[in-house]
Order: sequence, then structure tokens, then C-alpha cells
Amino acid sequence: MLFAFSEYPLEKAVIAFVSFNPIDLGRILVMLHTDASALMGFTGAVMQQFFGSGAGVAYAIGIMLLWFVLPLWGSVRSFSRKDFDASRLITKGHI
Repeated sequence: MLFAFSEYPLEKAVIAFVSFNPIDLGRILVMLHTDASALMGFTGAVMQQFFGSGAGVAYAIGIMLLWFVLPLWGSVRSFSRKDFDASRLITKGHI
């Protein structure tokens, strides 16, 4: 897709779309640090340009941490509001 639309500035959009998938983000970071980005062609060059810098790596790690922290925070918040005490169900004969 990047090659077909290479005359348009899609690099920032591609980096934003990659941020929505933490598995791909981790895969790209690993590939860039193993010098396999040379096999990725034009896309590898775009990714190497952004994620090859310290700021790009910090961005990727920050996004992956958000993918970990936000669902964890939401689940802790949700579970703390619910009553999962099964002992009261056992005493009433529901289980």
C-alpha cells in the first residue's frame, strides 16, 4: 500500500496505524534491531527512519505500555465495583 501511494505523505499515517496493533509494533522493533529491515523494502525504510531513533523506540515502548496499563486499569476498576462473593450464593442455595 505504501509503494502504491508513495507520492503521498503516508508515513505518519502508517506509524499511527501501527500504534493500534501492539503485536506488530513489537515485531517491527525486533526486526529493526536484527537488521532484517533491509528485507522489508520501502516500508522498512520508513519504519527504520522513525523507529530507528531513540525517540521512536521510546514512542513504541510508551504505546506498548499503554496497551498494557489501560486494560489493566479498566479491569481493576470494573472488578472492584462488582461483588464476586460466592459465599452468599451458597448459603441461599443458588449453587
